[in-house]
Amino acid sequence: DYTTPVAFTVYDEACRTVEYFVTVTILPNTGNNILSLTLDGEASDCYDTWDANDLDFMPGADNYWTVTVPYGFNLDDFVLTGELSQGATMMPAMAAITSYTDEIAVTVTAVDGLATQDFTLKVMVGPASTAHELMAFNFMMEENEGLTRDVIGMVDQSTHRVDLVVPYGTDVTSLVTCFEVSPHACFYMNGPDITDYALQTDCVSANDFTDPLHFTVRAQDGVSEDNYNVVVTFEDPDLGNTLSGLKIGGLMDCLGYAIEPDVTMDGGVYTIRLREGMDEDTYFTVMFDIPELATAMPASGFSTMFEDGVAVEIVVTAQSGAKATYTLMPEYVTPSDKKQLTYFAFE
Repeated sequence: DYTTPVAFTVYDEACRTVEYFVTVTILPNTGNNILSLTLDGEASDCYDTWDANDLDFMPGADNYWTVTVPYGFNLDDFVLTGELSQGATMMPAMAAITSYTDEIAVTVTAVDGLATQDFTLKVMVGPASTAHELMAFNFMMEENEGLTRDVIGMVDQSTHRVDLVVPYGTDVTSLVTCFEVSPHACFYMNGPDITDYALQTDCVSANDFTDPLHFTVRAQDGVSEDNYNVVVTFEDPDLGNTLSGLKIGGLMDCLGYAIEPDVTMDGGVYTIRLREGMDEDTYFTVMFDIPELATAMPASGFSTMFEDGVAVEIVVTAQSGAKATYTLMPEYVTPSDKKQLTYFAFE
């Protein structure tokens, strides 16, 4: 315990002594500096909020400390942390500072309670972005159930026009758009016939594109902006209405094995050779192929009985609406009476 001087005795070999007195003096602590200050907070634009952490104040002349935060930083919601000289205190305390809209005057007092030093803290907001460009405007299958493929918009920056060509027959009255604009810019739909700008959300907002629509990209500064016209058109419809790969199922030979009847085609008429007195009461299954975007009536796979000389019609309609009629004409003939063995061999 060195609160008071402490005596130490030293003995020589003859047991003679000498005393030493040790006195400890505590030097006064007058440290009253700010060693570091840091802001942690959030910044936001019209879409997102993001962390803006570890923003360090920089000391300047006359104890004027400044920090520059990004545009959109919330000056009324942040955490101020820092380091002072050992044992020193700051008034107002860091936790008590709740806004940096204006300059803040603070005083740092040394641990001795006597030595003080004044500082001014100032938060400066960085410039707002003036970028206002529409970089992408697309209709994606994942967001639009009625689409058969992704539709990528062609953005012309010189004319500020976006063209999209959707598959023929697409319902364009409620298409969801996935878009990309300049960082921190806002994207609005504003016409025609729209009085209030409708903020758009990427891959969420749906609009009716029956007629051209007007969109605006507004920069973070709230002043710089560009308008874009979006025009949606349709691909030409598919004209295919052909019928191919006709197969007639249900015919059996004398042993019960499936066989196919002889079929000849002349134009759109298929003549089907059947056995008189054997096949009249048979239900046949009619299979065929048509273009992917076409429809058929009746559809492939239908069943029917064939009456001699009575035609069965299949109408194939292209996506464009163009129709083609194909006729199945049964022809009953006397079954062949030939039953010779014409070839027999071991190979």
